[in-house]
Amino acid sequence: MKFILTLISAVSLVAFTTINDGDKDSNNELYTDSVVFDGYEGNIYFFTNSQEEAITIDDEDNKLLSELDFEANDYIGKTFKLSLKLNKKKGLNFVSKDVIEVKLL
Repeated sequence: MKFILTLISAVSLVAFTTINDGDKDSNNELYTDSVVFDGYEGNIYFFTNSQEEAITIDDEDNKLLSELDFEANDYIGKTFKLSLKLNKKKGLNFVSKDVIEVKLL
């Protein structure tokens, strides 16, 4: 009997944890990586992460690199630390509102 109660408790715990994990908002997860700046065109910044994946950031407000006195393509080939709110629906395509930190390394 004790075994059956333990088994039921364990199954309940796993089920409860799985249900709660499914309720997580994907925008609460952070993506942080060192990225290389590949260029800028039409309000879109292009980066490559350490896994050689392309990352794009749409910056309609021109705020992303404003603190660096940014001129178009001045930082091509430079490495940045990039922290973003992850949006699983868009993959590695982001908007400037998703950017938590961008820092020249």
